[in-house]
Amino acid sequence: MVRFTRYSIVLAGLMVLSAAGCRESSTSEKCPRKLDADTKSGECPFNHSREESDIPPVAQPEEPPPPPTIPKVVMSDELGATCLVNVDDTIPEAELADLDGEMSELGSLYGSKLTVVCFWTIGTTPRSQLVANAVLQDLMKDVVGPFGEQGVRVVAINVGDGVEDAKQYVADAKAMFPILLDPQGEYFAKIATERKMPRTFLLDAQGKVLWFDLEYSNTARRDLVQGIEVALDEMK
Repeated sequence: MVRFTRYSIVLAGLMVLSAAGCRESSTSEKCPRKLDADTKSGECPFNHSREESDIPPVAQPEEPPPPPTIPKVVMSDELGATCLVNVDDTIPEAELADLDGEMSELGSLYGSKLTVVCFWTIGTTPRSQLVANAVLQDLMKDVVGPFGEQGVRVVAINVGDGVEDAKQYVADAKAMFPILLDPQGEYFAKIATERKMPRTFLLDAQGKVLWFDLEYSNTARRDLVQGIEVALDEMK
């Protein structure tokens, strides 16, 4: 009787182990174990939520950048109060002498499409003298060179200096564009109440101001070139 009971117990145990093996085998087929550093013991690496989190997001197509525009004129209220001519105003007409003493109407020197009018002065400090030379050179390089044959002209108006001094700076800079003289600053007084120069204006063919700046900097140079390119493109 005892031998039969032990045999029965052993047989029952084998049946339990066999059933457990079947269940494990069935589970393995449905979800094979692949334990790694990111998989906890007993966790199915093919868990639905885990699979979704591993899928990289679909990259959305980038929108094209907006087309360039003529830069906006930004300045403090204090500086703005000194400006008598602003964007969309028409620059005042004037009759001024050139370096040879010949009188010229400012409007007669405008380009067929655009005109850059720059008020400049030699001044009395080393810095102002360096800036005066750089302005004349850069107007040649930035405007006359790339845009001179596209209907864009430059007119530079010297404010407050003698004719011989102005001639010397123009010759040193090899500036090949009209230079007018405003020795007493009477014309500039119609432009601004403060002699802050260089002061550069971009005008359309009728003399309307499209853009201007009160300082000389790399940013101002880039904005001027961008303004010219945009304005010319809009005329096509």
